[in-house]
Parts: sequence; structure tokens; C-alpha cells
Amino acid sequence: MHEKILYSIIFVVIGLTAFSSAIDDKNRHTGFVLSVGIVIFMTAVTILNKPEKVEKIKNMINNKWYLINLIAVILFSIYSVGHFGYNSKIGIATRHGIYAAIIAFCAAIDITLAPFWITHILAYFGHGWV
Repeated sequence: MHEKILYSIIFVVIGLTAFSSAIDDKNRHTGFVLSVGIVIFMTAVTILNKPEKVEKIKNMINNKWYLINLIAVILFSIYSVGHFGYNSKIGIATRHGIYAAIIAFCAAIDITLAPFWITHILAYFGHGWV
């Protein structure tokens, strides 16, 4: 229990630092990178400290149909954004699909708070992502 409280405090303090550094547009990229890095780090710590979450990820990776579909999504995303452009109708739809896939992955491995931070960061820094 103390570990969760410590991670929460660290996350909030570092997160507030990242957001405050991004107030002006010159530091917006730095704030985005720092914020994403914090979310990835905290999510990784959460996953690695819970063997059942690691097991769920292993099961997903060992599922042939999941891997085939994941590769198809990645290839389609690269093709659609690369061929039609980031701000084209298909590019926007692809970005939203990627966002939905990230949220679905979090749900599949029972990570409940990361989607909030992902949504917040993408809404704040990534115009048009959510």
C-alpha cells in the first residue's frame, strides 16, 4: 500500500513539473516528451510489480491471432498516415484508432489509471488526437 502512495506522489510531482514547463509554446515539446516518459515509466513499474499483469501480456503475445491483428494494425497505420498524410481524413481516423487501441490494451491488462493520464496528455499536447 505504501508503494502505491509513493508512486502516486512521485507521479503527481513530476507530472506537475512537466505540465508547468509546457506552459509556453517553446517548451511544449519538452513537456510532452517528459509527460509521456513519466506515464510510460509509471506504467512499466506498475506492470513489472504485478506478476498477473505480466502474465496477461505474455498470453497476448503468445496468441497467434492477436499478433497477426497487431501487425496488421501497425502496417495499416504506417501506410495510411504515410500515404495519405497526418491530417487527412484517414490519418485522423488512424490516430483515433491508435488511441483506442492503447486504451483497450490498458483495459486488457487491468491498468485503470493510465488511460486518464494518456487522455490528458494527448488532449493537452496532441491537438486532434482525442
